[in-house]
Amino acid sequence: MKKRLLLALVAIVVLQCRRYPVNADRVVAGLRDALQHTPAVRYDFVLEPGGTDLSEVRDLRGTITLGVAALPNRQMLRVDATRKPLPGERVPPEHFVLTSDGATVRMRSDREQTLVDSPLHGMGGLLLNRRVPQVATPFRMELFGGRFHTAGVAELDGTTCDLLEQHTPDDRVQVVVSISRRDHLPRRIVITTTDGAKRGTTDLRITNLTVLRGFGAPLLSIDAPPAYARHELTAGGPARGQPAPEWTLPSSGGPISLASLRGKVVILDFWATWCGPCRASIPTVRRLYETYHAQGLEVVGATWKEHNEPDAFAKTMEMHYPHVDGNSIGHAYGVDNAGIPNIFVIDRNGIVADYFVGWYGDETAKTLESDVTHLLRDGRLPVTLPSPGLRPPSPR
Repeated sequence: MKKRLLLALVAIVVLQCRRYPVNADRVVAGLRDALQHTPAVRYDFVLEPGGTDLSEVRDLRGTITLGVAALPNRQMLRVDATRKPLPGERVPPEHFVLTSDGATVRMRSDREQTLVDSPLHGMGGLLLNRRVPQVATPFRMELFGGRFHTAGVAELDGTTCDLLEQHTPDDRVQVVVSISRRDHLPRRIVITTTDGAKRGTTDLRITNLTVLRGFGAPLLSIDAPPAYARHELTAGGPARGQPAPEWTLPSSGGPISLASLRGKVVILDFWATWCGPCRASIPTVRRLYETYHAQGLEVVGATWKEHNEPDAFAKTMEMHYPHVDGNSIGHAYGVDNAGIPNIFVIDRNGIVADYFVGWYGDETAKTLESDVTHLLRDGRLPVTLPSPGLRPPSPR
């Protein structure tokens, strides 16, 4: 009788432990430890949008292989997926394969019959955000920087999961993450937004998760039929190795043209006073100008969709290099598609050596300065232009 009673008590304890979550901080600590010691994972996923205002979020499903321990500094991943068209789009679903080695993003689109690539600091970052939104998010430790609370227990992917819930300070965004008790890795993330223009829910479900020993280089290789068009992805502007579109524009010091700067290394920086990332980038651009101007660097700031007082702003920010109204040349450089900040580095012969879309702090600053110093010293960058889809690119 005592033995039966003991077994019954053990069963009750087990059932209660499966029903009720443990301490949220301990779950997050277990997750952090698991992420730090997991070299790579492969899993199937389904990303479904919900809500009338999520008109730009696509239904996406497929398989991803992810280098976990390398994140967030190197985005090692391979995605083989199909995404459905947006409501109202009269196009078939698109199957694509996308890879990133942390320096270059490459993608094959079977619907478009293209094989494209781009540096991560160019269009590659936007390509990742547009093609695989939130698919790798549960494995990024920065997601778990805030305080989580327990929100229940669920059976997912054949394992018992603790549900952790977090709200932004303004309560406009709610995040619920499901963490497996077996391996302490995520199995689901639901993000609910109640903020007007982005009202709705995205639901990412993970199944068939397998922990791998590492992310192998062969995963970066993408096969494509010879008939597929192969090129560097841009926003409609020039690619690396192509001539920079010519221009002549008025400035406070008189007309200035790209042709007049031939023989110099030129930074053409599209910015605006209302752009937060632009404000963050200006101190670096200013420092580069002050440091390397005597060695042959010229900087031209090109304002974009500016409605404030750029002259006063430039004075406040001590931007001693010339700036022009860039609206008339933005289309030629693809700025109307890529947004700002958008920085082009042009060599002494008027050829685009590199370009930067967005600003990612020290990482972008270091690459930009490296470009400038190599062009001033050697006249070219140390990395040759990649052959899209033919071999994994070398990190910069």
